[in-house]
Amino acid sequence: MNEKNNDFQARLQVLRDRYAASLPEKITAINTQWQCLDEEWDWGVAVVLHQMIHNLAGSGASFGYAQLSVQAREIDVELRIVIGEKVIPAPDDWAKLVRQLTDLQNVI
Repeated sequence: MNEKNNDFQARLQVLRDRYAASLPEKITAINTQWQCLDEEWDWGVAVVLHQMIHNLAGSGASFGYAQLSVQAREIDVELRIVIGEKVIPAPDDWAKLVRQLTDLQNVI
């Protein structure tokens, strides 16, 4: 039984490491989507961006990266409100949230 648990923990750590290694690419993609919105607001792009951030919040929690999940969820809520109310967010507010998310990847 203990051997199975050790095997499970080892496999889980491999998945966590792969997830952590993929974060720079995921955050770069989020920043790229935001830059597209910053140039010209498009609701379709905003919805895709929201989904990317929502997924990051959920997967961060699933892999045990609580800080990342909390920060991504904060952005997720802000963007969901923006999309729901069809309000364009202030670039400085959005940039601050994305910067915080980017900074978190350095902690992991």
